[in-house]
Amino acid sequence: MYKERIGQLDEFHKYLQDNEFIEKGYRLNFNSYSKIIRSMFLIHNETVNIWTHLVGAMMFLGMLIYFIFTTDYSSNSLYYREYISTIHDEYQLTKKAISDSLAFMLQELSQSGIVQIYEESCNTTVSLVLGLLEKYENLYDVPVQEVKRWPILVFLLSALACLMCSTLFHLFNAHSHKTKVVMNNLDYAGIAILICGSFFPPIYYLFFCEEELIYLYLIAISVCSGIVFAVTFSSNFQEPHYRWFRGVIFLVLGLLGVIPIGHLSLLPQAYEFTDALVFYVLMGVFYVLGVLIYIFRFPERYFQGKLDYIGNSHNIWHCMIVFAAIFHYIAAIKSYEQRKTLKCSS
Repeated sequence: MYKERIGQLDEFHKYLQDNEFIEKGYRLNFNSYSKIIRSMFLIHNETVNIWTHLVGAMMFLGMLIYFIFTTDYSSNSLYYREYISTIHDEYQLTKKAISDSLAFMLQELSQSGIVQIYEESCNTTVSLVLGLLEKYENLYDVPVQEVKRWPILVFLLSALACLMCSTLFHLFNAHSHKTKVVMNNLDYAGIAILICGSFFPPIYYLFFCEEELIYLYLIAISVCSGIVFAVTFSSNFQEPHYRWFRGVIFLVLGLLGVIPIGHLSLLPQAYEFTDALVFYVLMGVFYVLGVLIYIFRFPERYFQGKLDYIGNSHNIWHCMIVFAAIFHYIAAIKSYEQRKTLKCSS
């Protein structure tokens, strides 16, 4: 029985190598679950990969619990408060207009006593008062429609699943070759689940008034994600020289989102979701950059042996995934709140 250590690869542990530009920091002879668990707190070339997604998973678990048990998107919602604030501002302007009109009426009457001026000012005042009353009535008719929250729940669960699968893979891949294969399948399947779950909030909320399009896009992306999910269990999919294929297939799956977003731009309510679309675009940029960095193994390709423990492409990719998922959550919340304030045209 060999003692566990952290160092360079030998022939027996060649299965651990996925990136030839990472030379040191491999966990050798960590062939028991107790040793693997303890390795979480050691410095090796998987430490950053484990903790970036473990911390990310804990964050999304907190978001999930908060979303289910604490969040109240009713009268406290951002768009509701903004709507009430707008009406309040209009009320103040109307109130000032009434005061100015009355002052003008009294001044003219006192100076000239012309009945016509009195009549015109009176009509103006009555019109302003009626408008003010209408504003007050609007306070009891705020345009908030019933919108379901389950698409956000789907996304949060998919993000949590992806981050946990990734954490488990990077933690247990040094246990044995067999364990690495199983955990690697889990890791790639988690990515497919995250991509699929990420489509649910934007498609459901942005196409809320087009029910047939919701079904069309969600079924299509679910089928495509299912195909990718199945492909990830192929033995060849894990081979190091298929890195580019793995990156491209996940990139293409994610870029399918360009189709519904492009379609959205043709719909009349598209401009209403500008705030949310900014975060959706940020999410896409981070995902794409992360995948490209992963494929081209930048920057360790140019600093071989110097970024084995921190700062390599896989570390950066992990951080990109977490930030992209956070941007996506913000966009989903903004889409949900905005959708509640919009009515579908009959």
